Formats: sequence, C-alpha cells, structure tokens
Amino acid sequence: MLLHSSSSVLVFGLMDAETFIKKFPDDVAAVCKKAGTKPVYLRQIAHHFRKPSPALARKLEAASRGRMDTMSLLFPPPRRKPVRNRLTTRSDCSV
Repeated sequence: MLLHSSSSVLVFGLMDAETFIKKFPDDVAAVCKKAGTKPVYLRQIAHHFRKPSPALARKLEAASRGRMDTMSLLFPPPRRKPVRNRLTTRSDCSV
C-alpha cells in the first residue's frame, strides 16, 4: 500500500503482527479495539500461536491504516529457530 504525502512517498505494508508490535507498541491497543479484538490475541498471532481469520486480518490492516498487511498476517514469514551453542548441549556437559 502506498500512502502519498506532500513531501515524499511513504511505503507501508508487508508488515506482520510481530513487526507492528515492535515498531508501534503504543498503537497496539487502539488498533485492536478498532478491529474488534484484544491485544493479547494480536500478540498470539505475532508469536504464531494463533492464526487470524481472513476477515480479522482485513480489519487489522484497515485499523492499522495499512501498516499491517493482510497477507503477512495470514501467511507470516517463517520464524528462525534459535541456534544452540554447542558447548551448552547436554551431551557436552560433564557431571
């Protein structure tokens, strides 16, 4: 989604729930209220514990004024698994 301003063009979209919460923490409650959901549910979506319905994803996109993207909410980017340090694995620990 492109939003035009008088001095420049701002590009929003392709932002998933996790990125939105990190970049705009003060707007989370207002966006959720406008979309008809609760901040805890948006955080569950952000952490991949829940998936929004297509209708809720569209409402979240509209409520966030395009900062969150419907497709990114429905199909979030894969999460990276944490890398374990080989020195801290159980097989390397001596008792």
